[in-house]
Amino acid sequence: MTLLNTVANLGAKWPPSLALYGVDALAGRVRDPFAFELAVCTAAGVAWLLAARPVVARLQDVPVARWRVGGAGFDDSKV
Repeated sequence: MTLLNTVANLGAKWPPSLALYGVDALAGRVRDPFAFELAVCTAAGVAWLLAARPVVARLQDVPVARWRVGGAGFDDSKV
């Protein structure tokens, strides 16, 4: 559980650090680095949403029974 918590904390901490590093790296090259980074990140997010939409739609069409993991003693009627 401690390893899982460590990985979760690392996964949550590196994006803000990377964003601040990007602003610092752009400071001398772009007039308004925050606005530039905001535009780039927004465009990347919209592109990701457009690319992921078909995959998410296919996953939503999968029946609930296919998501469940069966095991010994699991009674589906009580769920």
